[in-house]
Amino acid sequence: MPELHKSLNRLSDNILSTTFPKILEDEYSKLKSISMDYGVMEKSEKSLYYQKSFWME
Repeated sequence: MPELHKSLNRLSDNILSTTFPKILEDEYSKLKSISMDYGVMEKSEKSLYYQKSFWME
């Protein structure tokens, strides 16, 4: 997710700028719609998953 990182850095660098709304719009339009589990977890080589059962009485 390097594109997301790049966009977030640009946003944080310009957060106090008067042009921030335009920069936000520009950066947001560039980003791909991707879930966190695909973007991060499926790429991880060291993942630990824990399955928990839930029930209601």
